[in-house]
Amino acid sequence: MGNLAYTVTDLILGLAVVTCAVRLLTVPAVHRYWHMTFWFAGAGAFAGAAHHGLFNTGASWIAVGVLVVIAISYYLIASAREVLSRRWTRIVAVIRGVGVAAYGAAVAVGESGLLPLLLCESLTMASILGLWLYAGHVGHPMAVPMAVAISVNALAGVVFALPASLTTPIGLDSTALSHLAQIPGMLLLYRAVVRGTRSRQLR
Repeated sequence: MGNLAYTVTDLILGLAVVTCAVRLLTVPAVHRYWHMTFWFAGAGAFAGAAHHGLFNTGASWIAVGVLVVIAISYYLIASAREVLSRRWTRIVAVIRGVGVAAYGAAVAVGESGLLPLLLCESLTMASILGLWLYAGHVGHPMAVPMAVAISVNALAGVVFALPASLTTPIGLDSTALSHLAQIPGMLLLYRAVVRGTRSRQLR
């Protein structure tokens, strides 16, 4: 039953994120890094559904992890491009490349479980939030909606850590609920990207 719940909730998450990705195609001047963020995030959710519902192997889990890492990499680089100079954006990209290489090394030696992925990507999300807090300090118009979107997305991590005593009455465990909890943050991210792009065009 757990696998079915994970499959269905991952499918719902994937559909929500890919819908955002498709709608983003209709917004002029959105940078391709934002497009790739949504496409890879959606692919990661669908890969998660396939992992839980069809394969449930080490290889299928690694595929999920790789897609998530790529999506968050684009999220970081897109944020850096919005906030920093081109030079500093390239530096952030290089640093992120080192982090991705470290994750790849962990996978290569058999450390492909959830914990290495959570540790790696939690640090990256903290870096993204730090970028947008700096953006708020310098008056960037996207700072507040981006910080809200990231904070709401972080709640999915809180949901993932909820004890069974709180989730059992709902009928879903913390993993399935965390899939659904990611949807509001992704919708807010979509809204922030669209509003930020349109306001930039008006300036």
